[in-house]
Amino acid sequence: MNHNLPLLTAELADLIEKSDCDVMRGRMEYIGKQQGNPYGVEIKTFGRAVAMLAHHFPVIDFNRVYGIGAEEIQHVDDICAFFASANRNFMIDVPPQRTTPELLQALTARGFRQSGFHTAMYGVPDVSKVRPVEGLEVRRVQPHEVELYGRIFTRSLEIPDDIPERTESNFLLVEDPEWHLYLCWQGDTAIGFTMMQIVDGVAGFALAATLPEYRNRGAQTAMLHQRMLDAEAAGAHLIVAQCDFASGSHRNLQRAGFHVAYTKAVWKREEA
Repeated sequence: MNHNLPLLTAELADLIEKSDCDVMRGRMEYIGKQQGNPYGVEIKTFGRAVAMLAHHFPVIDFNRVYGIGAEEIQHVDDICAFFASANRNFMIDVPPQRTTPELLQALTARGFRQSGFHTAMYGVPDVSKVRPVEGLEVRRVQPHEVELYGRIFTRSLEIPDDIPERTESNFLLVEDPEWHLYLCWQGDTAIGFTMMQIVDGVAGFALAATLPEYRNRGAQTAMLHQRMLDAEAAGAHLIVAQCDFASGSHRNLQRAGFHVAYTKAVWKREEA
C-alpha cells in the first residue's frame, strides 16, 4: 500500500469531517433501533448539515449538528426549532473549510457562542509504525463478549452502568461489517475498549478508553496499532480520528502516524 500522506484540501477535509459524522450517526442509529428507542433518537438533514437529536437524553454530545456551512444559513432557524421541539440544548461543529463570516454572524445572532475547539487528525494505514505492547493483546469482540464490552465501556468512561448504549446497540454493532469493536486484554483481564468504522475506504478511529486502574500501561497504543493493522487489511486508504488539542490522545495519535487536519470550532448557546 502507498503510504504517502495526501495533501490536505477542502474536499479531503470534508471527507474527514464526514467520517466523524458517520461514526456518531452510526452509533445513534443503532441506539435508535433498540426496543422502544430509549433515547428518543431522531436524525434529520438540513442541506449538508446532519442534526442528531436525543429526545430523552440531555447529554450534549448526543444533541449535535455536523457539516454546517454557509449553504445552511437558510436552515439555521429550522435546526434550532428541531432541537427546541425536544427542549434540548445542542452544539454545532463548525469546520474551518465550511466557515464564513456570514455563518458565524448567523449563529451569533441566534445566541450561539464559540465554546471550544476539537482537533481532526488524519493519516494512512502505515503498519511500519506498529509495535507489540508487552503483556497486552487487542482482539475483536465476539457476540458472547458484548455484555463484557458494555461493562468495560461504562467503567472506562466512568459513566452510569444503565445507559441504553451499553448492550443492545453493541449487539447490533458487532454484527455490522462496517464496525470493528475491540477489547484490550492483559492476560485474562479486559482492561479497555475501542471501536472503528470503515466506510468507503475511510477508517474512523472512534472511542477508546481504559479502566482507571490500568491506565498508563500502553493500552491506548495497543488499541491504536491493532486498528491500524485492521484498517490496512481492510484496504482503507485513509484513517481519521478526533481528539482534544495537545491532549494525551493527540500525542498518542501523532506517535501512531496521524497528522493534524484541522481544528474545528464548537458552538453552543450560553445556557448549554
